[in-house]
Amino acid sequence: MRLCDRLRFCGRFENLMGCATLAFLKRKIRPEICVGVFFAGAAAAILQAGDEGPKFRDLKLPIERYDDGSVRSQIVAGSAVVPPDGKVTASAVRLEFYGRDGKIEALMTTDSCELDREGGRISSSAEVRLERSGFVLTGSGFEFDARDQLVKVFENVRVELDRPLRIKAPEQGETGRASPGEAKPAGGKDSR
Repeated sequence: MRLCDRLRFCGRFENLMGCATLAFLKRKIRPEICVGVFFAGAAAAILQAGDEGPKFRDLKLPIERYDDGSVRSQIVAGSAVVPPDGKVTASAVRLEFYGRDGKIEALMTTDSCELDREGGRISSSAEVRLERSGFVLTGSGFEFDARDQLVKVFENVRVELDRPLRIKAPEQGETGRASPGEAKPAGGKDSR
């Protein structure tokens, strides 16, 4: 089998390097050609992978931890692209929020999102659902700040409560507003 036949037969990057090394050892080609074949194979592998980074299935990635090391919040994704630098792009996403006892206190689901690992933020323009004991919040587009444990939902926000709100009515004379004549000018002096 000639060298060019071996290179065609190998096909994959790892095997291509092995064939080129074998040919070099048999001294059928010059070392410069082996180096050229190596770099051509490396370039092909990099272009094939793209700038995206490795792809994962069923990814679990802790976002924030308590002082004792237990998980405070984590992202669980059906699939994700994790570049070496930059934002993680995930789909079929579930964000789990844990209490100190290790039990899930809240659960957020969305079709897709981006995780900024450096900034500790997760954002998406997709539909979102946040479930916690006593209520369900739904909407479109959100941002979660892991450091502050703050979730902002931007559009079509709807909240469903398991129980009615108890709003305390103001007592007699309490309206929460200033009575006429009680207001004072900004300077603090009465203008009467």
